[in-house]
Amino acid sequence: MKTMKVRARSARRALKAWRRDGGARRMQALALSVALVLSQLLGALTPTVAHAATGDTAYFYNDTSGDVGPFNAKTFGAYQRTDDASASGVAYCMDGELEGPGFGKVTYTCEGDADTVLGYIVANGYPNQTTIGGRALSAGEARAVTQMAIWYHRGYDLGKQGLSGEKLDLYELGVALCHEAEAYEASGGASLRCGTVWFATTDRQRMLLTSVPTGGVELVKSSSNHEVTDGNGSYSLAGAVYTVYSDEACTQAVATITTDADGRGSAEGLRAGSYWARETTPASGYALSQDVIALSVEAGRTTKATATDAPQTNPLGLVLAKADAETGEASPLGAASLAGAEFEVRYYAGQYDEGGLPEDATRTWTVTTGEDGTADLSSATGDELYRDASGNAVVPLGTVAIRETRAPEGYKASVGTFVTHVTAEGTSERVSTYAAPTVSEQVRRGDLELVKAESGSMRRLSGVPFRITSATTGESHVIVTDENGQAGTAASWNAHTSRTNANDSAAEGSWDASAGVWFSGAAGRGTAPDDSKGALPYDTYTVEELRCAANEGLRLVSVTVTVSRDAATVDLGTVDDDEGPRIATTLTGEGGEHLSEAAGKVTLTDEVAYENLVPGQEYELSGTLVDRGTGEAVTDGDGSPVTAKTKLVPKLSSGKAKVTFELDASGLAGRSVVAFEELSQGGTTVATHADVDDSDQTVLFPRIGTTATDAEDGSHEAAADGDVTITDEVAYENLVPGKEYELTGTLMDRETGEAVTGADGRAVTSTTRLTPESGSGSAEVTFSFDGSALAGRTVVAFETLSLGGREYAAHTDLSDQGQTVTFPGIRTTACDASDGDKVIDAAPGQKVTDTVAYSNLVPGATYRLTGRLVDRDSGRELATAEAEIAPEAADGTAEVAFDVDGSGLEGGSLVCTEELSRDGKVVAAHADLSDEGQTVSLPGIHTTATDAEDGDHEATASERVRITDRVEWSGLVAGREYTVSGTLVDGETGDPVRDADGTPVTASATFTADATSGSTDVTFEFDGSSLAGRDVVAFETITHEGKTVATHADLEDEGQTVSITEAPPETPNEEESKGGEGLPKTGDAGVPVAAIAGLCAAAGLSLAGARALRRHAAHDESEMRIERGPESGPDPLGGGEDDE
Repeated sequence: MKTMKVRARSARRALKAWRRDGGARRMQALALSVALVLSQLLGALTPTVAHAATGDTAYFYNDTSGDVGPFNAKTFGAYQRTDDASASGVAYCMDGELEGPGFGKVTYTCEGDADTVLGYIVANGYPNQTTIGGRALSAGEARAVTQMAIWYHRGYDLGKQGLSGEKLDLYELGVALCHEAEAYEASGGASLRCGTVWFATTDRQRMLLTSVPTGGVELVKSSSNHEVTDGNGSYSLAGAVYTVYSDEACTQAVATITTDADGRGSAEGLRAGSYWARETTPASGYALSQDVIALSVEAGRTTKATATDAPQTNPLGLVLAKADAETGEASPLGAASLAGAEFEVRYYAGQYDEGGLPEDATRTWTVTTGEDGTADLSSATGDELYRDASGNAVVPLGTVAIRETRAPEGYKASVGTFVTHVTAEGTSERVSTYAAPTVSEQVRRGDLELVKAESGSMRRLSGVPFRITSATTGESHVIVTDENGQAGTAASWNAHTSRTNANDSAAEGSWDASAGVWFSGAAGRGTAPDDSKGALPYDTYTVEELRCAANEGLRLVSVTVTVSRDAATVDLGTVDDDEGPRIATTLTGEGGEHLSEAAGKVTLTDEVAYENLVPGQEYELSGTLVDRGTGEAVTDGDGSPVTAKTKLVPKLSSGKAKVTFELDASGLAGRSVVAFEELSQGGTTVATHADVDDSDQTVLFPRIGTTATDAEDGSHEAAADGDVTITDEVAYENLVPGKEYELTGTLMDRETGEAVTGADGRAVTSTTRLTPESGSGSAEVTFSFDGSALAGRTVVAFETLSLGGREYAAHTDLSDQGQTVTFPGIRTTACDASDGDKVIDAAPGQKVTDTVAYSNLVPGATYRLTGRLVDRDSGRELATAEAEIAPEAADGTAEVAFDVDGSGLEGGSLVCTEELSRDGKVVAAHADLSDEGQTVSLPGIHTTATDAEDGDHEATASERVRITDRVEWSGLVAGREYTVSGTLVDGETGDPVRDADGTPVTASATFTADATSGSTDVTFEFDGSSLAGRDVVAFETITHEGKTVATHADLEDEGQTVSITEAPPETPNEEESKGGEGLPKTGDAGVPVAAIAGLCAAAGLSLAGARALRRHAAHDESEMRIERGPESGPDPLGGGEDDE
């Protein structure tokens, strides 16, 4: 019996609350008996709530917690019952006229489930619903509505108590809920089992304890492939576990369902609603289903659901594989085959060992192996195959037994049964537990034997070798007749394990008739000799007599034999020989020599001499060209052996015939080819000639290689000068000794591919004759020519070798470094190191950088650049410099730096010359004094100052003096803008000439040089009224971007000088000329001037002439006298009395 405790609120307190709401006295008594609400419902929403059984007892108490919505004065009492499982529910009063349990301990007994109407009210009322009649209510309101519906159903009509307002609205909802429940019952609705009725052992009111409306789920699981699972003990539906979740994401588990052997399982006590179930543990032999099953649970009903699970199966392509017993590999020996073996495959539904297999298999198939020795279900015949949902052939869990029913060709059938199992593995539909067996089979092996004798005499021939060759694999081994002419392969004759196949590599004279023989049956794979088996695997063999001293001159025999029975020996009987045909050959090239050119299509002719043929019968000569060095057949461009055939019907037993070979000989330089000939009749070889050492059968393909070097030092580098000698050492091989050959060389330009020409415009060639004593050696070809035009170019020596006017070898590879000689080249560009232009100052401390562009050097080698800075006009060497370089590439640049004093070199040009040397040898030079790229200039100027008025070197002292200084410049950079700035200085003191206001007299002009030399005028304009009797000199400076590039400031330069003279006196008027008072007296300063002026006028001189005369007198300190009267004083110009 379950024990429950109930706490009840004081009905008296509820009555007071009801009175405050205006209830009637009758309603007060009612309030004492009402149990309305359980405030907590622990676990009520889970499907594991214990359902009270009739006769269970519990204790109810008043509950003092919680408000009941609009009945906030605690009008209705609330009661709670808690059982020992911690499950609780809401308790409602069923007897409105009786009192509740109160605070005392009142025992209640369960009567059983509520009737259909009460169950419906609880299922659609509180606590299962708070929306009733389409109206969303609070928890207290929903409780009140549910209580009123219960009372109404029980015949206690609260509506008669005079309710109003909100209480009346809730009452009407309760009545409507009751009517809805009664209609549900009337329609045949099933009991929802959503409540239990409890009665007190005293006269207290009965209680209706609510519960969650629940239902159940029944799951029926089945196999998705009954053909696979029915009757198979490896599969069981029992034990599959499905977990039920309350959310579609399947994260909230609420119940589990476990299936029985019939695949059925259920879960009860699920609250009405939506659920999802997913398999979490598969049943034995089945794959785990990934399906999610949607469930809709209705209260009081069991929902049916079905599920199908895929049985686990083994996709079975490969059933078994066959292997050769000797090699263990899936490859047959000899002519045997692993294809065509038949196997019976029996399947049993269940797990059995070999001894416990049932008498009858569940299904039986027959499979056949393919060429690779494997068999799969696709080739199966017999019962229908099992297939999965995708139609693929599979094998269910169970047992598979396999036995061979027919062996493949050449093999013995295997014995025994191979048993394997297919077992469950993991949770996926496909398993891979089937292990396909490998069935090993022994190939059939046999032997052969023979006796060798001479035809006619039947004399037994010992030491005669026979080569036995497999027609399938090409494997071959040699047996040798003993002293009785007998030979065989059986282990009983010679043990296979005794010196196995020793005769294969033995030379004549060392053959061993007692050596064993063993065929592995597969090329490239060895199987150990086994004396219990035959030497020859199932196959067809050619037994071919080999030429030796014992059968020399006899017709060789070749027979074919098939080994098909196991442990059987094929007896070839007595093999005898007749003397057969003989042949000898002579191979020549197109020129009739044993030589041919290794270039393109060539024709070789083999003249075959024969004897011992039968006249009138048809024979065929088949020739093959063989490389003497390798012994392998010579192949044409498509990889096919070079062969030729010709038919022959001889009129006599002896004669000659020709076999012609055509081939691409491009790759045969330096090689020798030998013609191997075979004479056959009716498909049988009757004579051969195949001697790689026979010189008559051989044609040589000469080869030459050349090494061209500078004759001076033997290097591959030469200087491009007027006298160049190049020596080309030509190495030859494969020549016929004793014949005179001619080597012809031509120098080629690597870049153009054209012949190099000398100064005369002719191609540079050279020819040498040689008569070698042996087939290999070397000879020199020398080229001498003017190579001054080859700087920066590369020449390659092409050589051809000819005999009798026919070329047999050539070496013409432009990319061959050995044939190559390079001519380094250099070009130089000189510039001012400070700013990169082509102008330096005519001053000390100048730096010139010469950038040397080199070409055709040897990367990694060390070179030295030696530079000289030369005055172009005088040829004088001003500076030298050196730089060492190790170029990473053939072409590049390097710099050589010069320090030079430019003083006194104004207007001059300096040229950089360079030499490039390696190991002390000059390999390139550039020394062209006319090359502007190699040149830097030193600007120079010269000035001529003159009076702007008349162009002479005198100017009259006046307030406005104008002097024009013509500045002639050279060594400037065409296109650059320059500024020429001039200053007038005193010719005597060197101080600047100042204007009347004390300002130095200067002038400037800006110009753009249109050539490296030219002139520009600078005009000085100033107040020179105070400068009479003084000489002024024009100092000029030319600048570019603020940098001085040239100056001219020479006080002694007359061209820069202008003399300032006094202005001439004014001419006297007529009255002054007539009167004596106005004439100057003896000793006056004005007399000499006037006198000179008069003389000049009388002599027809101009005033300008007088000025020049005075200037000449002043600078040269010469004297000049003027004829005067006896009263004249000394000449103020300083002349003596005797001057004329």
